[in-house]
Amino acid sequence: MGENGDFHLTIKKGLDLDDHGRGETGGCDPYVEVWIGPKGPDGAVDTGNVATTYFKTRVLPSAGANPIWNADFQLKGVDPRHAMLMKVMDEQRFSDNRHLGQVMVELGYFRSGEMREHSFRVGPAPGENKSFTGEIVCIVTFTYDTSLVPQSAPAAAAAPAPQYAPPQPQYAPPQPQYAQPQYAPQPQYAQPGYYQPQPQVVYAQPQVVYAQPQVVYAQPTVYAQPATYAYPVYEGHHHHHKHHHD
Repeated sequence: MGENGDFHLTIKKGLDLDDHGRGETGGCDPYVEVWIGPKGPDGAVDTGNVATTYFKTRVLPSAGANPIWNADFQLKGVDPRHAMLMKVMDEQRFSDNRHLGQVMVELGYFRSGEMREHSFRVGPAPGENKSFTGEIVCIVTFTYDTSLVPQSAPAAAAAPAPQYAPPQPQYAPPQPQYAQPQYAPQPQYAQPGYYQPQPQVVYAQPQVVYAQPQVVYAQPTVYAQPATYAYPVYEGHHHHHKHHHD
């Protein structure tokens, strides 16, 4: 088998194809274009690459929005690292064919050796500002060297899980952010109330200091005692006189 494998594709039908604005679907002449090849720098299938294979279904005149093609295609030497691009088109007689949606699928998405029916929802091309609905129903059997894409099947099943898990903790952190500032302003308004009564006590104490000096000036009334010095003056003079008379 080598590196590349055998690819069998059956494009069965389209379901509810509509480009929302095309008008009546009863006159639609749909067909499907397919490219299988390497991807370009933009991540899309490089339709101009020499390694890209192109084929398409037949046009179904007036098939409407639910065409049935049952078109079979078999390719050999297909690289499982490549991708497949399918475009649904509406053939126009006097203007450019109308785009009805497209889908790109990694070939490693298909399990090697498994024949399975797939329903792919179509959408706009990159940069196309348009809305599409509908599906392409296909049967794919691809047998290839699984060592080239060993993680293709598990990755397809596990990829959606981490996409929805991380957003859960993103809504939890904002809750404490709004709760904390609510309690901070409360002590700021309560503290200034304690400074108002303190100055009243400081200014009341000096009143006692000025009342004490009044007692100091009342004590000098003691100086009236020196009147007792008059007694020694008369006693000494009388004694000296008596001695001289004897």
